[in-house]
Amino acid sequence: MKKLTLNYLLKDIEMKPGLYLGNIDIYNLYSLLTGFNILRDSLVCDEMIFFVKFNDWVRIYYGNESKVKNWVQFIVFNESPYGAYEKFFKLYKQWHKEEFGEDAW
Repeated sequence: MKKLTLNYLLKDIEMKPGLYLGNIDIYNLYSLLTGFNILRDSLVCDEMIFFVKFNDWVRIYYGNESKVKNWVQFIVFNESPYGAYEKFFKLYKQWHKEEFGEDAW
């Protein structure tokens, strides 16, 4: 059986969000990814980097020094409620390209 990676999961969520999230919402996405993070023992290196570095990258992207604590709050604070979900995928792909030197998918 193929190991489910974070990148593969995010690609699949972007293609079929209703299947994974029910209501297509950035908070549902955040909850799913938080649950995925609980499986730390099975994460590969690239996935650990996401959970460690993506939050700081998003904060820097927005130039935000506020008391906001995580990437979902940064995105929601700076985007419309409807645009936040789509913005996550744009940011993730940009971060992935910068971090790993290749397209996410």
